[in-house]
Amino acid sequence: MSWFTRIDRFSDTHLCYSQEDTDSCGLASTKMIVFKMNKLRPGHDATTTEKNVENIYKRYDSTAVNVGKEGVFFHMMHKVLNDLNIGTWKHAKPATTDIPALLLDKLKPDLLGAGLANTVMRGTPIMLNIVWGGTGQHAVVLDTITKIPLANTYYAAICDPADGDVHITPFEKGAAIKYKGQRVTWSINFGGSADHNYGKGVGSDGVINQIIYCETPP
Repeated sequence: MSWFTRIDRFSDTHLCYSQEDTDSCGLASTKMIVFKMNKLRPGHDATTTEKNVENIYKRYDSTAVNVGKEGVFFHMMHKVLNDLNIGTWKHAKPATTDIPALLLDKLKPDLLGAGLANTVMRGTPIMLNIVWGGTGQHAVVLDTITKIPLANTYYAAICDPADGDVHITPFEKGAAIKYKGQRVTWSINFGGSADHNYGKGVGSDGVINQIIYCETPP
């Protein structure tokens, strides 16, 4: 249950948070969104706690008892973000093949080698819901998309609270985005090891089927 600084293969730096409990990925992803939205906003707190996020969530889900162990309803999390004063957030569940175009519309891709220009042009982070093949769901945060010139493939930098690491995930327009839940093979890590991680030599195959994005920035 800590913050970790990760440097990916494109030399981008990401601050990732490792979830505190077995099913608190939705709470941890919300923490990451808050930090990424507020870190450069003077007078705004860039940190929050999973407990604070949980308390806000319980206003909207009357069935919730122990959110960290029960998980959350992903489609409700935009309401939590709206209560955290970081803009107006919206939930969307389009066809999985339409999700790439929506992501590219809301988070402008970095151009490899463009440096600081990418930081200026980039949009806001996006929360993603991954549905595993019959074994549940998982919330993560997309904070950067990289485009290599003359190539049709985009690369999503996904901050995963399951291991507190960044997962580079390729995707193309018009195709469902497949996500592999497994240990990262390459990244530069600062901050030690996360409390949770994917098992050695195993992985889960998933597809991104819902997103929560910032419709109106603060």
